Amino acid sequence: MVEPATISGFRYKIISMKEIKIVIADDHEFFRHGLELVLSQHPNYTVVSHALNGQELIDQVASFKPDLAIVDISMPIIDGIEATRIISALYPETKVIALSMHNDDPVVISMMHAGALSYILKNTNKAEIFEVINAIVAQGRIYFPLSSAKTMVNLFDEGNYKPLEQLNAIFSAREVEIIGFVCKEFTIKEIANMLRLSPRTVESHRARIMRKMKVKSMAGMVAYAFKHKLLA
Repeated sequence: MVEPATISGFRYKIISMKEIKIVIADDHEFFRHGLELVLSQHPNYTVVSHALNGQELIDQVASFKPDLAIVDISMPIIDGIEATRIISALYPETKVIALSMHNDDPVVISMMHAGALSYILKNTNKAEIFEVINAIVAQGRIYFPLSSAKTMVNLFDEGNYKPLEQLNAIFSAREVEIIGFVCKEFTIKEIANMLRLSPRTVESHRARIMRKMKVKSMAGMVAYAFKHKLLA
């Protein structure tokens, strides 16, 4: 039975899962160590390395093969956006969560397009950080906490997601259905069960949808759907 735990007033569930190895990338030492202290309070999280810039982050991911990289968008040498793009291409097994000081910055959208699966604000609370990590690493899905979800929708709607200029794509009824499920954060397995399809068939549909949209990530698919009003 899963029992709730309490950390400094926040309650969350300890979910049975393997150890999650994490790399933190931020050029501010105080924040890096503060975040590590927060993560150390979860029984399944282990911070295996720190990085001060994007190049160090890429090197650390290559060396440690972490499950997760928590990446500041603004870093020296190689910024978080480019580092995330490289990691997503070379080490797709490492999921990326973006860090931002602001919740209204269009560069966050560029970070998501590069391959990040979520973003959290630097002033977010512990419970929200744990919630995002569990959704992304343990359940394998994109996820926006309440503090950022509304902002993401607004940014998509304002047209700040620059890669989304393709307007001529035509989607079948089935594809629109799958797009809707993805935007509602269902996993491939859950979508397959609901549609009575095999996971491989759903994966094929998703790959075809992403080619039509000309996006390279699940976050890109969600951005496209909001931008072009594909959702009811």
